[in-house]
Parts: sequence; C-alpha cells; structure tokens
Amino acid sequence: MLGNIIKVLFSNFWVAILGLINGFVFPKIMSINEYGIFQTYSLYLSYVGILSLGLPTGMFIVYGGCDYKSINKNQYKSEIRLLVTILMLFTGIGILTYIITGRRMILFITLSIFPYCIVGSYQALYQSWNRFKDYSLLNAVLPTLICILSLGIYFLTGQLLGSVRIIVNIGIYAFITLILLSEYSSFTKNIKSMPIFSTKNIDTLKVGFLICIGNFACVVLNSIDKQFVKIFYNNFDFAMYSFGISMLTIMNLFISAIAQPLYPKLANSNTVKSMCNEMKEMLFMFGSLSGCAYFACSFIVVNFLHKYLKSLDIISIYFAIFPALAVITCLYVNLYKTTRQTKKYIQSIILMLIIVIILNSIAIKVYRGFQGVAFATLITYYIWLFYSCKDFIELSIERKDIIFLVLFLTLYFFSTRLFGSIMGFFVYIVLDLMISTLIYGKTIVLYCTNIKAKFLKR
Repeated sequence: MLGNIIKVLFSNFWVAILGLINGFVFPKIMSINEYGIFQTYSLYLSYVGILSLGLPTGMFIVYGGCDYKSINKNQYKSEIRLLVTILMLFTGIGILTYIITGRRMILFITLSIFPYCIVGSYQALYQSWNRFKDYSLLNAVLPTLICILSLGIYFLTGQLLGSVRIIVNIGIYAFITLILLSEYSSFTKNIKSMPIFSTKNIDTLKVGFLICIGNFACVVLNSIDKQFVKIFYNNFDFAMYSFGISMLTIMNLFISAIAQPLYPKLANSNTVKSMCNEMKEMLFMFGSLSGCAYFACSFIVVNFLHKYLKSLDIISIYFAIFPALAVITCLYVNLYKTTRQTKKYIQSIILMLIIVIILNSIAIKVYRGFQGVAFATLITYYIWLFYSCKDFIELSIERKDIIFLVLFLTLYFFSTRLFGSIMGFFVYIVLDLMISTLIYGKTIVLYCTNIKAKFLKR
C-alpha cells in the first residue's frame, strides 16, 4: 500500500504544482469577471457525475481488489457499452435543453457530460484494479495538457476568456476519452459482449446508484456554500470565494493521495480496531500539518495577488477543516463502501446537507459578509466527524483526539490572526509538531518503526 500511496502522492504533487498555476497564475492573468465565469462552469460541472447513474461506482465496488487482466471481458464490454448508452442519452437531453433555452453555459455542460464521466469512470476503475501507475499518469497528464494549452492561448492572444478556458477543458477531456476508449476497444477486441441490460449489470447499477446518490449529496455538500454565495452575493464575491475554495482543492489532492490506495487495502483485509485508530491519529496529524498551507497562500496573495486579498478571509477559515476532512475522506467514506453500509452513508451525508443548509441560511442572516458561510461549512464537517464515528466499530473518537482537535483549532486561529505569513508559519509548525508528539507520540514511533522495517526488507 505504501508504494501505491507514493505513486499517487507524486502524481498529486505534480497536480498540486499545476493547481498552484491554476490557483494563482490564471486568476492573475484573467479578469475577475472571466474567472467568475469559469468558476461557474466548474461548479455546475461537479454535478455531472450523477448522470452516469452510479454504474462506474458499482463497477468500482465489484472490481475492488481484482486484477485487470483476469476480469471477465464479456461482462466488462457490456458494462462500458451500457455506460456509453446512458451518457449519450443525457447528452441528447442536454442538447435539446440548449436548443430550447439558448443558454451557452448549458451547452458547455452538455458537451462535458460524456468525456467528463468517461474519464472519471476510468479514474475510479484504475484505483479498483490497483493500476495506480496508470491512475497517476492519467491524473497528471489531464491537468498538464489543459494548463499548457490555456497558457499557450494567453501568450498568443494576450488574454484568456472564461469561455475559451472552458472550451480547452472540454477539448482535452474529449482527447483523453478517445485514448481510454481506444484501450478499451483493444482489450475487448473480438470479444462478444454480454447483454447490456443483463441482470448482473442491473445489480451493478443498483449497488452503484445508492453510492452515487451519496456521492452526489457529498458533492452538493461540498459545493452548497458556493451555491449560497452565487445566489446571495455578486459575481465579485463569488470570484473571491471560489478563489479561496480553489486553494482548499489543491491541498485536498494530498489527502486524496492517501484515500485512494486505502480502499483496496480496507477491502482486502480484516481491519482491526487498532489499525483504524492508528490511521485516524496519523490523519489528524497530517490534517493539522496541512494548516501550514494557509501561510504560504497568504504570502503569495499579499505579495502578488492583491486583487484577491479579500479571499484570505475564506482561506483562513477553510484551512481549519483539514483534520476532519482527512479522516472523513480517507476512513469514513472508504469504510462505508467496504462494509457495504450504503444506506448509512447516504443518511449521514443527507443529514449533513440539511445541517449545512440550515447553518448557511443562519449565517447569511447574521453575517453581512460571506465569511459566515465558510464558518457554517467548517462547523458541519466537525459535526460529521463526530456523528459518523458511531457507524464503525473499528473507530472511536477518544478523549485524546478531542484534546488534540481543540489544541489544533486554538493554535491555528491564534497563529493566523495574530502573526504575519512568515512568523505565523514558524510559530504554527513548531507548536503543531509539539502537540502532535505530545499526544500521539506512540503512534508516530510505531509508524516510523514499520516504515523502517519495510525498507530494510527491500
């Protein structure tokens, strides 16, 4: 598992570098209005995944831990054909909607449905098949091509419109989709497909659809704050808020690097309680250490991106989410899937969605600015952390965990409010490492010993 984490981590590290370009360079070279247009597209694009009806998710679960070369090609061919049929159906509906409404954003989203869902499907399948080398390559190449082409257009024309950047995004996704489907065709060449509406495919759809509903609710949960800002505030505020969220997305890549290889590990082993609790403690520490990223963002914005200075109010709040986000993403979501607690997964997300809508509504009434919306989301994630813990006998939030989180939040907000970027970074990282060592010292020693033993065996 460590090797897979390292592969994905290196891939995500490169994606994070590209994310820095997307996060800092593009806002610099684009006007705030054009940046807001692209962020609107990104917001609506995040909802497109549900149009696959959960088939890729069902395949992800069914193929979990399987070897790619040994899968049933007849069945696999029918599943991909069914997926293509579903996506083409929704693409047709989208085109009809565009013809009726004439809204350009609907056309952009419609053209994105097929390539976006195909690429997302293979990102999930590569993880399920333990093909992390291919996953890492796909994960890195896609944003690299988008970034290079977008920058190339800017240097050639002297400007980068939001609509142009959207077209580049669609074009690169379509190009990658052709490559993926070409691999699929070669792999299943001369293989007779099973009926696409077979009982097995319907069962896969059923399994995946429930998880897909949960994932969609999770996407809505992650983006509902942006929806509130989009509806209740102006385009400038939406651009500021979106810029702040984009910084969170960059850091979330490193959390994903841990979460993705964990699924096959949890799916193929009888995970003991101590193992999950040790992972939880390491994730808490990793999440707290991720808070250092605020000071880097602050330094860059203050010195190079003055027009996004207001976004620091959002970033300083959101980056306190990392310990909770790391445990939820890496452990809770994976454990819900591996233990087949689909209904509980959906129930927990829907409950959190209701909570965040209520808290966001209150925040808009109480606060004049959009900072209250960020606080509402932060509070929701910590509620989720404590609420879902009860669903797993493998996990428990102990007294030392509560002490750690209280000390982390106190230190984080103390450091971000009272110090500048450079001084705040050194104060924060020194005290954070002291807190982690004091509370989770045994776990740190255990993990270091295990890693050392693995390297010695090699």
